[in-house]
Amino acid sequence: MKVRRFSLAFSLVFFLAFSSMLLVFLKANSEKEKVQNGFMGLGLPVLSVETEGYKAVKNREDYKKATFTLLLQDKKNLSGSCKIRGRGNSTWTTFDTNKRSYLLKTADPISPFGMALANKWVLQANVTDKTSLRNVFAYYLGAHVFNSCGWSPKTQFIVFILNGKILGLYGFMEKAEIGEGRVELSDGDSFLAEANERYGQRQNRIWNFTSKQGIDISLREKDGKEPDYYKRAEDKLKAFEDILYSADFLAEEKGWKAYADIDSFVDWYLLNEFAKNPDGRMRNSCYIRWKEEEDKFYMGPFWDYDISFGNNNDSDCREPEGFYINTGRWFKRLFEDPVFKDSVAKRWKECSVSLEQSLLLLRSLAEQMEAACNLDDKIWQRFGYRQWPNAPGYKDRISYKDEVDYLLKWCEDRMKWLEKNFN
Repeated sequence: MKVRRFSLAFSLVFFLAFSSMLLVFLKANSEKEKVQNGFMGLGLPVLSVETEGYKAVKNREDYKKATFTLLLQDKKNLSGSCKIRGRGNSTWTTFDTNKRSYLLKTADPISPFGMALANKWVLQANVTDKTSLRNVFAYYLGAHVFNSCGWSPKTQFIVFILNGKILGLYGFMEKAEIGEGRVELSDGDSFLAEANERYGQRQNRIWNFTSKQGIDISLREKDGKEPDYYKRAEDKLKAFEDILYSADFLAEEKGWKAYADIDSFVDWYLLNEFAKNPDGRMRNSCYIRWKEEEDKFYMGPFWDYDISFGNNNDSDCREPEGFYINTGRWFKRLFEDPVFKDSVAKRWKECSVSLEQSLLLLRSLAEQMEAACNLDDKIWQRFGYRQWPNAPGYKDRISYKDEVDYLLKWCEDRMKWLEKNFN
C-alpha cells in the first residue's frame, strides 16, 4: 500500500513538473514566434544564410561554405553561393556578448542598396552599442560633414537569419578595403595602412610593423604585390613619421605639410575628437593612405565607432568634456603647428551648423529603428544589463529610448564643450 501511495505521489509530482516545463517551452516558443513575426512585419530587408550541412560558424579564421538569399523591399531578391566566417574583435573575445559579427563573401559580386559592386560584406552586430546607431552616425558624418577623407562606408539595416535562426537586427555594411567603389588607389605603390594594436595577438594582415613612436601598423593587401612593395610602404610611412617629429616639421618644403593632405588630417581629427574615439590615438582602426601620384598622405577612411560617443567606461572617454585625440601620439605633435591648429578651429566653425542638423537626423533615424531595436532586445536582452563597455548609468537605461536620449545628450554636451574650446 505504501509503495502504491509513493508511486501515485511520484507520478503526480512528475506530471506537475512536466506540465510546468511544457508551459515554459510553449511560452518560449510563443515569444519566439512573436519576435519572428514582429521582425517580418517591419519591412526591413532580410538576409538568410544557410551553411553547408548547417555547420556552425565558430571563429574568425575558418570560412564555411554556404548559400544566401537577400530579400529586398523592391522584390528584386538576390541569391547565390557564398562563404561566411566570424569577424571583429570584442564581439568574439568579450565574455558578456553572444551576438556576433560576420564577414560574408559572395561567389559573384553584388551591389545591393545602391552600394558599389563587391563580394565582401560586413554583417555588423553592433552588439556593444545598444542604440545600434553609432557606426551609422559616424559614417554619415564622414560622408556629409567631415567629408575630406574620401570614401565612407555605407550601411543598410537588415534582419539576419543564420541556419534558420533569427539573429536579429544587423548592419549590412561595405568593407574597408582597397578596390573600386571602396578605397580606390592607383596600381603603383599607393597603399592603405591602419593602426592595429592587435596584430601581435592576431596576425590578420599581410604585413605588420611598429613605428618609432610605438604605433603598431598593418598594411592592407593589394592584389598582385610582392613583399618588396610592402617593405617600400613601411619605409615610406616611417619616413613621414620621422619628418613629423623632426626639427624641420614646420618647414614649408621639408616639413610634414609638404607630404600630407591637411584637409583630410583636419577632418579626421575633428570627427574622432567629437566622438572621443578611444581607438583614435592611432591605436586601432585608424586608416592612413599614401597616393603615389601626389606623394601625399591622406587620413581615412573612418571606421569602427561603436564604443565612441560616450559609450565607454574609460575615464578619459566617457565624459563629454575634455580633449582626447590631440593629447596623444601624432595629433599631439600636429597641435604644435599653429597652421594646423588654426585650420581645425576654422573647419569646426564651418561644420558646426551641419553637425547640429545631423543630430536631428540621428533622432529621426532612432525613431525609425526603435521597433526593430526593441525586438532585437527581446533576443539579446541588453537594455539595463551590464555589457562591455559598460557606459556609465547603464543600469538606469532600461529602454531603447533611454539609450538614444543618453547618446543625443552626450553629443549635444560634447558639441557645446568643443564649441567653447575651439573658439
